[in-house]
Amino acid sequence: MPDFYKLKVNNIERITEQAVVLSLTVPEANKELFRFRAGQYLTFRHDYKGEELRRSYSICVCEGSSELKVGVKRVTDGAFSNFVCNQLKVDDYLEAMPPLGNFTLDSGYNNTELLVIAAGSGITPILGHIETAFLQSDNVRITLLYGNKTAGTIMFRERLEELKNLYMNRFNVIHVLSASPQDIDIFSGRITAARCLDILHKWVQNTNYDHALICGPEAMIKDITPALAELGMAKSTIKYELFASAGRKTIGKTTIGTTKQADIALSVIIDGTSQQLAMHAGDTVLEAAKRNKLDVPFSCQSGICSTCRCKIIEGAGEMLVNHALEDYEVDQG
Repeated sequence: MPDFYKLKVNNIERITEQAVVLSLTVPEANKELFRFRAGQYLTFRHDYKGEELRRSYSICVCEGSSELKVGVKRVTDGAFSNFVCNQLKVDDYLEAMPPLGNFTLDSGYNNTELLVIAAGSGITPILGHIETAFLQSDNVRITLLYGNKTAGTIMFRERLEELKNLYMNRFNVIHVLSASPQDIDIFSGRITAARCLDILHKWVQNTNYDHALICGPEAMIKDITPALAELGMAKSTIKYELFASAGRKTIGKTTIGTTKQADIALSVIIDGTSQQLAMHAGDTVLEAAKRNKLDVPFSCQSGICSTCRCKIIEGAGEMLVNHALEDYEVDQG
């Protein structure tokens, strides 16, 4: 069963007009449960007009930090982000699941040339990676390409400048603004594959990276990933994380087979307990489980965050889009 724990809000820092950073205290008894890797996220739940909302936000501090921090950017008509930005107060409590997520660098950062690319709030897990890398290695070199609309919308701008000053010769920060013309044309516009390669070739003058971490909109990631492969980067060295709006409910649908029967017999095993239920053709496993009041872990409902990841023990499934699983995981069901 998905367990939620109460975390106390001990600080709310406004870092742009539309974004805040929440500092959260974990009770001593749950410290080990909330130990995290750089790039992971927390899933929160909140009651909104009688509906349970679940939202995931990336942890934006280095591994081993005594305090959890997440960045929350206001989304237009976003019920949870507006609650956080407008109503949440210091000393309030939020309910959260322990850290989850596979946007991690298992090989470590030592002697690594690391390329990190982010857009908007995609900087939050990237920042955790950057801070962890510099603390763990004296040899890591990092190039950051960070896209925003204007200078005023840059999340963690002051912290990035501090890190740049601390690691002057090892940290290259490049801001790309889509709604503010800059003196150098190459830095004006969205981060596309062409602009990314142009910057790496002409400005950074380096295209040899051991790893790349990308976080932002789906279109940007789809455009950039093949371009990095063209530079000779192996698929296994490129990791990405998508940020999706709450309205995207059809991305990543996983259905059972392609039968046109009205109902499909589905056996769901949660914490060793098997439950039988009927699944409508075209449903996702998650939709069927929720309709039958099963207490299953989930967050984005878009097939992106991997919170509801499950394994097929018997039978077959069809996954229309995969943004959450590695190839070996798909092969293993």
